[in-house]
Amino acid sequence: MNILTPSLVGVDEGLWDKIMDTNLKGAYLVSSRAARLMKKAGAGKIINISSTAAQRAAMGMGVYCIAKAGLEMLTKVLAVELAQDQINVNAVAPGVVMTKFSQPFWSNETLLKQIESGIPFGRIAKTEDVVGTVLYLASGLSNFVTGEIITVDGGSMAR
Repeated sequence: MNILTPSLVGVDEGLWDKIMDTNLKGAYLVSSRAARLMKKAGAGKIINISSTAAQRAAMGMGVYCIAKAGLEMLTKVLAVELAQDQINVNAVAPGVVMTKFSQPFWSNETLLKQIESGIPFGRIAKTEDVVGTVLYLASGLSNFVTGEIITVDGGSMAR
């Protein structure tokens, strides 16, 4: 799915719905079903994948930014509601990661250099850069961590 859109006021309602369904409604439906199963099991971990786009408005990505911001609030509300059931709910918010999804950003050398200049580590993330955080949240090491949004972006949001 292409997350690049015209200005927010010019977005077609069908595109709005598609981006919201994919990035917010889908997470809600999966999380609510998983939570019911985890309650029966006595505990569990829900890990959502957000984006730094939830925390920084971006031209041409308005609907995606809004959907990911909604996902982060969904994560926090579920964390509060499900803590009594020993269910941790957290999210990982990567910056640009070199995937097929983000190809429009890294396949253009000029745009890539511009993005990388804003990242203290000097490069965009690889998928393996995000995996460690997800594994931590899935492990027993994070049993007292809930309602958190962990940014994995090479330091770009620190600027």
